[in-house]
Amino acid sequence: MEKNRYKGHCFVCNCTVQKGEGFRVKIRGRGYRVKCEKHAKQAECYHGSERYRAEKIGTEKKSTLAKTTVGIEWESENKSADIELYNAFRGALERAGFCAEHDGSLIDGFEFPSPKCEGVKSLSALIHSIETRGEDVFLKGADCGMHIHAQADNMDIYRNWYHTLFVPFCEWIDRQSDDFCNANFGGKFRYYASKINRNSDVLRHSNFVNMQHDHTIEWRIPRYVCATQTVILLKFWRKVMWLLNSTDWQVNADRATRKAVAEKVAGNIVKIAVDTFEHGDIDKLNRMTV
Repeated sequence: MEKNRYKGHCFVCNCTVQKGEGFRVKIRGRGYRVKCEKHAKQAECYHGSERYRAEKIGTEKKSTLAKTTVGIEWESENKSADIELYNAFRGALERAGFCAEHDGSLIDGFEFPSPKCEGVKSLSALIHSIETRGEDVFLKGADCGMHIHAQADNMDIYRNWYHTLFVPFCEWIDRQSDDFCNANFGGKFRYYASKINRNSDVLRHSNFVNMQHDHTIEWRIPRYVCATQTVILLKFWRKVMWLLNSTDWQVNADRATRKAVAEKVAGNIVKIAVDTFEHGDIDKLNRMTV
């Protein structure tokens, strides 16, 4: 952030900001905006920053896989340990189109939800640069989650077949060792990313796969380990949602036929996970077809 150079009005509360007061903040796709001292240093209310974020990161893609949009919510902690470095970290995210939000689970930091992202190249460059500068230290706190969203085109169908689709994936994760999960996902199941079974409430917030949003499905297990791991997770979840969005769900067929389709998709989700995390075959993410 840099000091405001001209008299203006706060982008958030519209109060008058005199020259030399407040800050100029660059918002991706919208140029510089003025914020008063209070709103430049604080954060928006939880899930209240959408109108202050960029609309999209990345350029239009041609393939259906690359066009499947993704998003990420980074939780950060320990900002008071090095406030100057934290402000640089925050500034890098805000220039990319993220916006700081309050999260009641974070005592000394903010949550940063991204705009929707078409492709992962821009996000990859951003997180690698943050890692290079050592700013990713704020993503490694004990309570920091890293929730990943991807575009969901048929939410009613996915909710209807939720248990069929995601219980096998849950069971696959549960079979993995703690060391495996720590290396690949940053951890395993926990109170805000819990296991599911055939009787789980589809709309329970703490499910490891969260179905509460209207246009995205959220994978809640991941925690930040490093930049490369983060990019792999983004590609993996984008691939899962591309698979769901590209499936012919046979909506006019009988229930047995529709369930067979959902069971096949569930098996393919596990196959994508095995290819990605057991065999390290990242290229296969881009070669798989429905």
